[in-house]
Amino acid sequence: MNIIGNIKPLIDKIKSTEDPDEKIFYAVSFLENENNIKELSDEDYILISKEIVKIHPDAQLAAEIAKVIIEKKSLHSFAQELIKDKSKYTGDQWSFDQFDEIQKEAITMISEKSDILFIESNTMLGDNNDWGGRG
Repeated sequence: MNIIGNIKPLIDKIKSTEDPDEKIFYAVSFLENENNIKELSDEDYILISKEIVKIHPDAQLAAEIAKVIIEKKSLHSFAQELIKDKSKYTGDQWSFDQFDEIQKEAITMISEKSDILFIESNTMLGDNNDWGGRG
């Protein structure tokens, strides 16, 4: 049986729960569980995370998963994939606000662990900027 079949009870619980906070709780609790961290391969962890986001594409949930993935598995590339574009997720304003906050925190965590410099997308590059361009 594949890994998704093995986690059917978790998937069913997420699908059957109406409360978005409970969905986040179930997903994050599963991903933070020490036994799961030790027993699941990185590939399985990614597959499970993708499946959870597929069945409940909430912005806050995706960001929370990204944060857990950074903290527990150091899967930076996959975490970046999850937090790169919030427009592919659903949710209310609270969920999107939480996504923004967690995204900033996750980017900081990734840059601290991997010495990658992130530049905010609204930073102006070109001739007229604060980095020595003429203007």
